[in-house]
Amino acid sequence: MKNRNKKRYPTSISDVLSKTPRLKMRRRIPLFNLERGWIDITGDAIGRHSCPMRILGTTLLVRVENSSWMQELSYLKPQLLEKISATSPSIKIKDIRFELGKLPDRSIHSDKADPTTFKDDLKGDEREFIDRAAEQIPDLEIQEAAKRAMTRGFTRKKR
Repeated sequence: MKNRNKKRYPTSISDVLSKTPRLKMRRRIPLFNLERGWIDITGDAIGRHSCPMRILGTTLLVRVENSSWMQELSYLKPQLLEKISATSPSIKIKDIRFELGKLPDRSIHSDKADPTTFKDDLKGDEREFIDRAAEQIPDLEIQEAAKRAMTRGFTRKKR
C-alpha cells in the first residue's frame, strides 16, 4: 500500500525528459542542426529543392523534389559528405540516401518568417523543434512544462 502522506517534491525537467522513452530528443538534435544549416551546406539552389529528413545510423536520408535533383545530388554526394563533416563534426554521417517526395513546408525555417507568429523571440525552426519534441510526451501537463523549459533554454542562449 502506498503512503499517500508522503510529500512530493518538484521533479526536474531533465528527469522527466529522460524517463520519457518516446521522446528520443538526443537523436533528433543532429537532424535539427542539419535542417537548420542545410542551405549553408548545399547552397541556395540545391537547398530549396532538397531537405534532410532522417538519420538512420550513419546514413542521412534526404528528400528531393524530383528525379533531376536526385541525379544532381547523387553526383554531389562526396562533396555533401565533406561539407557535413566540416560544418558539423559531431554528426557522423558516412552515406547519404535520396528519396523522391514532397518537401516539408519551409516557411518556418526561413529567417524572413513573421516574427509576430512566434512568441519569446524564438525563430520558427526553434519553435517547431520545441513543438515536435514536446508532442511526444503523453501527459499534457508535463508536455506544457517541457515546452516552457525548452523555450526558456532557447531564449537564455540568445542573451
